[in-house]
Amino acid sequence: MSETEHRPAYLCGQLHAALRALENIGARTNKLAEAHSLYQAARSPQNELRKHLKAAGDHILAAVARGGAHAAAAREVFQGIPAFIPAKGLPPGALDNRDSALFSDGYNEQLSLYKEKYGALFV
Repeated sequence: MSETEHRPAYLCGQLHAALRALENIGARTNKLAEAHSLYQAARSPQNELRKHLKAAGDHILAAVARGGAHAAAAREVFQGIPAFIPAKGLPPGALDNRDSALFSDGYNEQLSLYKEKYGALFV
C-alpha cells in the first residue's frame, strides 16, 4: 500500500464509500451519494461518519432480510470497514484542500471497486 492509502483523509473517503455501499445494498437509497453528504463528510468527518456508522446496522439488517447476494455483499462490505478507520480515529475538524482531495480519491476508488464487484445490487 502506498503512503496515501494510509492517510486518515483517504481512509475516511473509503469508509464513506463502504457506508454508501451498505446503504445502497441494504436500504436501497442513495442519500450518501448526494453531493451534500460528501461535502458534510469532508467538512466534519468525525461527526458525519460516526452518524453513518451508527445507521449501518439498519442497512445490514435490511440486506440480510433481502437475502442472497444482497446479504453476502453487505456482510463482505461490513467486514472491511475496520480497515478504513484511521489508527488515531476519525479526524475531528474540517479537512483542508489537500485532505479533501485525498478523501475524494479514497471515496471514488473504493466505490469503483464496490460497483465493479456488486454493480448489479446498486440502485
